[in-house]
Amino acid sequence: AHHIQPGESMDILGYALLGVSILNALFSFIQEFRAERAMEELKKFLPQRVLVVRDGEERAVGTPAWQLLMESPASDMDPFAWMLQVAGSIETWGNAYCQIVRGGRGGRALELLPLDPSRVRVRRDPGDKRKRFDITGDDGQTTRDLTTAEILHIPGYVPPGHVEGMSPIAL
Repeated sequence: AHHIQPGESMDILGYALLGVSILNALFSFIQEFRAERAMEELKKFLPQRVLVVRDGEERAVGTPAWQLLMESPASDMDPFAWMLQVAGSIETWGNAYCQIVRGGRGGRALELLPLDPSRVRVRRDPGDKRKRFDITGDDGQTTRDLTTAEILHIPGYVPPGHVEGMSPIAL
């Protein structure tokens, strides 16, 4: 641009854009690193194997939570795609939300379906002070009220006194 319009200070604009691009890349890298670290920490809390006794025999089996996260968190995506979607929500919105689909023996979690963070509002119930989630439907008007038993909420940075993570873009 400097060669086309000399004297218009296009080189300064170019350097400014380059600086902004580098800062954006740096912030994106930091958020990706934080999201990956959060997922690794989450995996550490889950036992990979437990000992069970069946028919008098003791054997090690994978835990349901480990199997869910590492093998099939959602029926329509593999674990890697699920993790990318969750990490992307944390990076851009500051929060990831997954609806917990339960069934089978004892109401065990079968799937973790990622939700669009723009359709989720988190609040504290005035009575019991627990987190509640208002989920807006596709029509933009219907709202479902869900509890922490029905939603997995993975926040990014949460300022003191808040119930939601903050978007790194807002920081």
